[in-house]
Amino acid sequence: MRFARFGRLPAGMVPRTTVVQAGQRGGYTIEAGLPERSLGAQVAVTFFPNGVAPHRDCHAAANMVRPPAGTKPSPAAPAAAHVHGKPAKLVDGRLRWEYAPGAWAEAVGKDLAAGAGDDPVANLDLLARIADDLHYGVESLRFPLVVGGVPDGLRLAVASVTERSKVGWGSVLIFTAGPYCHGSATPQATLAVRAEAIIPGYGWTGDRSNATVDGRRAIKQQSPTGATDLAVYGDPGPYVIVSSSNEETTRLAGGDGLIPFYRHIQILGTTTLTTLAHPADQTSWTTAPTR
Repeated sequence: MRFARFGRLPAGMVPRTTVVQAGQRGGYTIEAGLPERSLGAQVAVTFFPNGVAPHRDCHAAANMVRPPAGTKPSPAAPAAAHVHGKPAKLVDGRLRWEYAPGAWAEAVGKDLAAGAGDDPVANLDLLARIADDLHYGVESLRFPLVVGGVPDGLRLAVASVTERSKVGWGSVLIFTAGPYCHGSATPQATLAVRAEAIIPGYGWTGDRSNATVDGRRAIKQQSPTGATDLAVYGDPGPYVIVSSSNEETTRLAGGDGLIPFYRHIQILGTTTLTTLAHPADQTSWTTAPTR
């Protein structure tokens, strides 16, 4: 579900990505930036569940925008701004406020003001304005793919959708057997699907494929630990990557290098070079990305 949207953004910036992570260690993140570039002005706002202190140790989108390199943990700065009438503070490079009783949000940005780079103090004024102009309201997110054949015991833990970027649209679905923790040192059973309209770095020289799946070029990789990656792509796309964290998860997903599981994925978004960096046509997208 979509929980919040950006209102006014600095000139040239557009809403791009929404990330929803289930569970008490999850949250809801919206991100905005430039439509044709992955660099430059960027802002992300994360809403944490009620009663959960802001954190970055498990959240999948916690570091979409990073504070300045070398920023050290520090006590909360004195109240420096207000968001919807609530005092907001800079904490470790992020603007933090209570968006509902007992529920916290954080915003982080870079290059929002001329010459500001990723200095949170220099970006503070614009960051506070962006946060203060957020629009709230529940509506369904739409996705450019449908995934079936998810093994019993795995549940959808993370869902993200990018509606506008230099590779067109994109989406990520992550399934886990238990609570998901991004970057955890503890092994997790995960099965992930990533789809993008255009091959990242489209126009690369040479063919990196080492296999063919249903007439499409593919790259199959397996690590010594049993983790498996399968990337299948057309020209210029779509580009689909399926990943499992270990050999047992690959087996549950049908084995054979994840090819049987890949065949349960239906891409709904169109692929065309003429619509890159434009709002995605969501006519054929779905609010139910699993079946």
